[in-house]
Amino acid sequence: EDVLWSPGINLDDRTSYSPVFRGSAEQQYTIAIKTVSGCTTVDTQLVKTVDHIAVYVPNAFSPDNNGVNDRLRPISFGMKQVRSFRVFNRWGQLLFRMQADQSGWDGTFKGVKLETQTVVWTFEGEGLDGNIYSRKGTSILLR
Repeated sequence: EDVLWSPGINLDDRTSYSPVFRGSAEQQYTIAIKTVSGCTTVDTQLVKTVDHIAVYVPNAFSPDNNGVNDRLRPISFGMKQVRSFRVFNRWGQLLFRMQADQSGWDGTFKGVKLETQTVVWTFEGEGLDGNIYSRKGTSILLR
């Protein structure tokens, strides 16, 4: 398969599936992917710049499978990588560990739905600037 990002400006390699963007303002790209058999798929991607590092974790979530706020997870800006996101109960017992960009915690522990409670979370990630950022806080699991 071949890939081509157009225009090729502000990219370290316009033929890479994951090029590094080095622009100072947002840029719209067209990406053409050609399969070995010759089929071509074209899509667009808007790349936005982030001028600050931020991590947000909801202060409450309701894992009731209604499609709204069902999982507890960090939302980060200016992060290259989530190193860990951990959730603990009030006694310090680890309930959930997320590495990389997984879908987050569904409010269960060992397959059992936990009742309404306040949990403590910790976050560690690597910023686009290469620094390590740590955050901690609490969220409420609502049933």
